[in-house]
Amino acid sequence: MIPVDYLNYRSVFEESASQSLPPFRKWDHAIELKPDTIPENNCKIYPLSPGEQVALDAFLDDMTKCGYIRPSQSSASHF
Repeated sequence: MIPVDYLNYRSVFEESASQSLPPFRKWDHAIELKPDTIPENNCKIYPLSPGEQVALDAFLDDMTKCGYIRPSQSSASHF
């Protein structure tokens, strides 16, 4: 059910397009954090209900297994 105006872009609406990442490019980069930086606070910024936390954990596990994301190297991620 793609609108006629978007039929030329059909491939971006296909399920297979969401199952892969675009190829790496020379301008891809990481954000390097300063060593020895100590986070200002040690609490969650967005508290979640138990159900929301379970859903978030499942989503993050799935995205990590697919290779879309990787575990954080930040010391702030351990709080």
